[in-house]
Amino acid sequence: MKFLTPCAALLCLLLPLTLQAQAPGHLNPQHKLEQMATDLKLSDEQRAKVKPILEASYQQRMQMMQTHGMGGGQGRPDQAEMVKIRDEMWRISSETDEQLAAVLTPEQMQQYREQRQQARERMIQHMQQMQHQQQGAPAGQ
Repeated sequence: MKFLTPCAALLCLLLPLTLQAQAPGHLNPQHKLEQMATDLKLSDEQRAKVKPILEASYQQRMQMMQTHGMGGGQGRPDQAEMVKIRDEMWRISSETDEQLAAVLTPEQMQQYREQRQQARERMIQHMQQMQHQQQGAPAGQ
């Protein structure tokens, strides 16, 4: 299996934010809460506790992107900066997971992690297909 470059790994983390900027209402904290409520069968009490966690995580990610000049048409950060951004995104994700684990049942948390992993795998596959297409090779080779 090929390893992703820091830039590609960062894209996996940033894509949901990019999609939100392009399509308000899609993948925003409220949408994610609704999706989690349905998929994980959250109680009303859990929903009330999860909502501020998702909102804070989103705000931290947006602030981090602004701090690093992403999304403002300022060009692509260099590889060293991308590594810093990736590390910060992972930190935010880890903190969010810790907070969610305090609210969700172990079964819900396991399902949440599995769904997130599946989404990441789909994103990696999509990125690899795009890379193959850009290189002129058929996807899957």
